[in-house]
Amino acid sequence: MPSPLDRFKRTKQPLQPFLRADDANALDAESVASALGLTVKPEGRHYELSNGMRGTLREHIVWCHKDGTGIGDNCALAQAVTGLQFRPALELLLSGAVQPIKPVAPRAIAVLRLQPSTEADKTAGRAYLARRGVSAYALARAEAAGMLDYAPGAILFIGRDADGQSRSATRRGYLPNDPRPKRDLSGTDKSWPAYLAGQPNELWVVEGGVDALALLTRHGESHPSIIVTGGINVTSWLDNPQIQARLKRLWRCTVAGEREKDTETQTRTDEQRRKLVARLQQLVPEVSLWMPPAGRKDLGEMLSGAVTPESLKSDTERN
Repeated sequence: MPSPLDRFKRTKQPLQPFLRADDANALDAESVASALGLTVKPEGRHYELSNGMRGTLREHIVWCHKDGTGIGDNCALAQAVTGLQFRPALELLLSGAVQPIKPVAPRAIAVLRLQPSTEADKTAGRAYLARRGVSAYALARAEAAGMLDYAPGAILFIGRDADGQSRSATRRGYLPNDPRPKRDLSGTDKSWPAYLAGQPNELWVVEGGVDALALLTRHGESHPSIIVTGGINVTSWLDNPQIQARLKRLWRCTVAGEREKDTETQTRTDEQRRKLVARLQQLVPEVSLWMPPAGRKDLGEMLSGAVTPESLKSDTERN
């Protein structure tokens, strides 16, 4: 017979399963994307979700928004995508498992391995760049710095660490039947951009390797130092302590812009550049934004036109 005091007793709640955030943060990108109802495109150590958010594999995957704004680990990503609180987001990632799951071992990090270039590769690559207007001095300087190399049907722009080891490599194919002429090689870590030392107090930040060769061609031996980021959306190099140390020694820095194919793309990339300028201003006293003249997409396209070095100053906007 029920006791009259039963109505004062609290109903027992079922115990919630024990779930570990470490298990969720150790999930690979495909598992995370599946749990969130998204697809993912892997590119070496980097991932792009179908909603535009991007991740980089370090000890575990670290995610950011389209504009480069940080999100955090897998748990933070799940909260950002779904709007859920921490516990429901954790349950979503771990599929509501009632038993502790085995931690998912992080995927092995691919190692960047470059094959030695042949003389035939070098001859063909140099001829291609010469046809684009790159000077002999620019080729010799970039090759000597280890920033420029060659592969069958392609040129390579290489980023190296303090020990001179290759850490990133962007391939630019020049054959008409190349199915993927522009891509990063497996094992590339974009936090190590291609870099050329020049004038010690002045740096240009450019997106592509040919842009760097254009600066070398037009400035000759008095060229500024140059960082090749690999794209306006690539910002991991700004968190590299070695790069930060270089930036802090500068007096001025110029960010090279590009003219995009349509207004929408231009607006989006311009906003990205403004954010890049703002971050650089925290490290460099004077930061400028440069845009190519009308009719030219970027520095690389200026190689083929009658543009004087002075024009590199005329369109510079001070920030």
